[in-house]
Amino acid sequence: MKNRLICGIIIILLSAITIYAQIETDFIKLDTKSSTNLTFKNLRLFPVFAENKYIQRNSMTGKYITLKEALEKGLVKISEKIIPRDSTMGNMVPGELMNRPNREMEARINPPSISQDSNYIQNQIQIAETGYGGQVNTLVIENLSKDTVFLMAGDVVKGGKQDRIIGKDVLILPGSKDIDLSVFCVEKGRWRVGDDSTHEFKGYYNVVSNAVRSTVQNDANQSKVWSKVDEITAQNKAGSTTSTYTALEKSEDFVKQNEEYVKYFENQFESSTNVVGFIACTGDSVLGTDIFCNPELFRKQYKTLIHSYITDAISFGKKVDIKIVKVENYFKEIIKKFTNELPKEEENKLKFKNQNEIIHFYNQ
Repeated sequence: MKNRLICGIIIILLSAITIYAQIETDFIKLDTKSSTNLTFKNLRLFPVFAENKYIQRNSMTGKYITLKEALEKGLVKISEKIIPRDSTMGNMVPGELMNRPNREMEARINPPSISQDSNYIQNQIQIAETGYGGQVNTLVIENLSKDTVFLMAGDVVKGGKQDRIIGKDVLILPGSKDIDLSVFCVEKGRWRVGDDSTHEFKGYYNVVSNAVRSTVQNDANQSKVWSKVDEITAQNKAGSTTSTYTALEKSEDFVKQNEEYVKYFENQFESSTNVVGFIACTGDSVLGTDIFCNPELFRKQYKTLIHSYITDAISFGKKVDIKIVKVENYFKEIIKKFTNELPKEEENKLKFKNQNEIIHFYNQ
């Protein structure tokens, strides 16, 4: 009798957990009916919308300003992480160490061949001239405002010694100073300050191609990021002396196509009150999905984020012919990842949280 009672309680608890998971899943749904109106050339968006319970629960979450807004209004200061020269730092950054977090320390043990890496040579020249060097994969940010700033992995900042992309989602609290930013370089041929003769990053260039974002997410390897940047710029005939991703803005053909896509997509969700993300597709494939904690943050980030998928549609896209059932099956899989706790590495890779609330979910 006692064993039956225990078994009964376990069954009830398991049923409750299952029902709760279903309810949580029902908070976010896929809209397949609007997709035909959200198709332009090689890109189609399937909106992800939230029920009122989800929106209300997260109504006070995500009251942030974006990096684009913060830079345009001078609310943040981003600069190179400066390394003072000392007698132990004669050799700094061989190319093969670029993707390692402690590459300067490793370089002291494994001195580079100067002929192997132009960045190293330029960095040494900079040290000789100024007495200071910089770190490729780390910048420093200061929040000058009274608002919390949301930086999204893939945000491109222009300036400093090389253009960079933010390496992971992060929140910068009001008044924060000297906060290290994990970044990746998207301009491998320059290692000097720009025309403004400062180490600051004052320009913003949308969100990097989804192909580059997924390389950062899955590989976190500087060399692979450079390779993907080269692939995209070459595809769009956007070469430059410094091999920078932002050379895309100098490619007449890319700029023309990009403007057409942006004109079609950028205001699609301007008046939406329940859309929190989308699944992007080209040809018969899913490019990826981004989901945010509430409609407000989604609308803020959308106009820069859409450039990420537009770039892929222009560079590698095909006429959209994906079947609805394929998108629905994809959504079922990502909603499991969104709802359930995952192994730590995958959890941290897909979800950016603040106090256990998901701020941004990205799945490629």
